[in-house]
Formats: sequence, structure tokens, C-alpha cells
Amino acid sequence: MLTLDILIIQMNKAYSRLHSWRKVGILFGIDSAVAIRIVNGWQPGPKTREKLGLPPIGTVVVITGEHLPHGTQSIGPRICVKCGRPFIENTATRTHCFICSPYRG
Repeated sequence: MLTLDILIIQMNKAYSRLHSWRKVGILFGIDSAVAIRIVNGWQPGPKTREKLGLPPIGTVVVITGEHLPHGTQSIGPRICVKCGRPFIENTATRTHCFICSPYRG
């Protein structure tokens, strides 16, 4: 799977070969300014990540076990229809826990 670190290395190699950020941008299908920002540490947004073949960014904390940690703010956990584990949904329509149906961004 392509990661941002690997992409930055590939862009730097392309720049050393092509000597032009405009050509690097054309090669990767993005604007030259976006290529420069990515190489300088910018985190691309969802549309740019999809265009470059990068995985979406998402942070999900999976709680394994029967009880929710102290301080968790929720009306209450839902029960996964597939495995029966308790989970806190991120949308009202989610019926599966994050283990059975991982977050996809």
C-alpha cells in the first residue's frame, strides 16, 4: 500500500530526474504547488489522497472487552448485529462494530 512517506520519496526522485515541479505534478496528476506542499510535510485532503492512491485518514479507537472506559461520553453502546460486541457508533445508521466493519474514511 502506498503511504505518504513513500509518495514523498517518489516525488523527490521524480524532481531530481525532471528538474521541474510542474512536470512532477503532471506525472502524479496534481498541481505543482500541491506536489511542493506534500514534499514539505503537508497532509493532503481526502480528494487529493484518493487521486494519489493514498489511504484515507481516520482515527478509530477500538475497545475490546465488555465495558466502556470510565469517562466515555455516550448515551450507551449499541450491540453489533454481526458479532454481538458493544460499540459506540459514529453515525445513527451504523449497525456493525468497527471490528466487523472497519472505518473507511
